[in-house]
This record gives sequence, C-alpha cells and structure tokens, in this order.
Amino acid sequence: MSSWSLIAWDLHHLQELEDFNSRMTALRKEIAGWIRYYSQLDDVVCELQEDENGYFSENE
Repeated sequence: MSSWSLIAWDLHHLQELEDFNSRMTALRKEIAGWIRYYSQLDDVVCELQEDENGYFSENE
C-alpha cells in the first residue's frame, strides 16, 4: 500500500468518525432534553402526591 493510499484511507475513516461524532452529539442533546422533561414531570407528580393543601381526597 503506498503512502498516498494509506493517507486517503486514514482520511476516509477520520471523516466517518467525525460524522459519527456529529450524530452522537445530536443524540446526546435530544436525550438531555428528554431527561429534563421527565425530571420535571417527576417533580410535578411528587408535588401532587404530597398534596400539602389537601386538594385531593384519599380515594383520588
């Protein structure tokens, strides 16, 4: 394998890794958004379960 073909091969694989990293970054951002959403939803549920102001009866 000549040095030029080796360099071309390396560049191709580096570009693939860069594409992969870009997709992973997008997925991480989406996952972080879902984590925030479910964390906030969990906070709301906990507040409703505590029912400090007595809005709900025992059966609700």
